[in-house]
Amino acid sequence: MINWVGFVPAALLVSLIPGANQLLGLSNAVRHGTMAALAGIGGRLAAFVVLVGLVVAGLGATLAASATALTVIKWVGVGYLAWLGISSLWQARQARQALSGAEAPPAPSGGGVWPLVGNEFVVAISNPKALLLFAALLPQFAGEPGPAAGSISAAASASSGSPGCSR
Repeated sequence: MINWVGFVPAALLVSLIPGANQLLGLSNAVRHGTMAALAGIGGRLAAFVVLVGLVVAGLGATLAASATALTVIKWVGVGYLAWLGISSLWQARQARQALSGAEAPPAPSGGGVWPLVGNEFVVAISNPKALLLFAALLPQFAGEPGPAAGSISAAASASSGSPGCSR
């Protein structure tokens, strides 16, 4: 059983700290509109489901036992976030050049909302803050030892619905 009295304030506190997912969601809303950004958040929530599955399967214990595994995951996340930032800067530069030449701004790339969903998924799955919440924080509130999959999944669902879903 989850210790909800302790878990909810802890999850809200973690959610209020701005992170890569919040910035990406805000950027998507400004660039593509609210509905497209909300659709993109589906990718973030899908990543959270994968992370919870990995925690239930023992990822937290593996990361606690292997500093190398944790370091690899951190650097993969850093690499992806750096690539995402550089590509965003490049796109902004191209848009600014197009506007200075009195041309129409470039149209958003094709594919509908799926590129936004994909970006949200990859940022969330590689985000160390999400990993921290799901691998380190959730099991602390799972209660009695034993099969904690149901408790961890319930707490993860609740934290994913908290304000901002910011991990």
